[in-house]
Amino acid sequence: MGKIKTLMIPADEWHDYAQEASEIVLDGGIIIFPTETVYGIGSLPRLDCVEKLIEMKNRPVRKPIQLLISDFEMLARNNAIISAKAEKLAKTFWPGPLTLVLDVEPGSLPEPVIKGGNVGFRLPAHELCRDLIRRCGGSLAATSANPSGMPEARSCAESLRFFPGKINVAVDSGVIPESLPSTVAAVSHDDVVILRKGAISEKSLFEALTSD
Repeated sequence: MGKIKTLMIPADEWHDYAQEASEIVLDGGIIIFPTETVYGIGSLPRLDCVEKLIEMKNRPVRKPIQLLISDFEMLARNNAIISAKAEKLAKTFWPGPLTLVLDVEPGSLPEPVIKGGNVGFRLPAHELCRDLIRRCGGSLAATSANPSGMPEARSCAESLRFFPGKINVAVDSGVIPESLPSTVAAVSHDDVVILRKGAISEKSLFEALTSD
């Protein structure tokens, strides 16, 4: 397979190219884009697209890929089981750096996204990122734009060096300042377990759950 010519889009010109970029992703393309934490790499949550992401990143198959969503309503559209605690956390901290791992109805998403019957969902705080997701149907399978085991990319140029000739679209928002990754919390049957500490503290999460 030959090298792909990447459509490069400066972030301040996003709306001039948004339709073209989203059409490429909807046609199965791979996109690099900024979030509020790091640069991400994503595709439609379709089996062939997700398998391409896994291969590009040399990512362990057992490690699931999260879904970035455009709004809270996309949880239901992806057949997530939303407990009262999950809803409280989502409505308190979204949009923002919180990934909620929720049980989903079987058969609703491809296996590389569902692991053990659940999926990690995040609603990013980055407006351009959310607009991209919305234009692509409301959900993107996404992960950090670096090979597994490598440092996370803080610039578009760095991301592209990791995947030469393999990216269909890249949105360049300059250098993203150092920050903590998203906090990952699993919520199942009203139990809340912190799987990864991050930008939102455990104390803040549990204070939100006990507030009126």
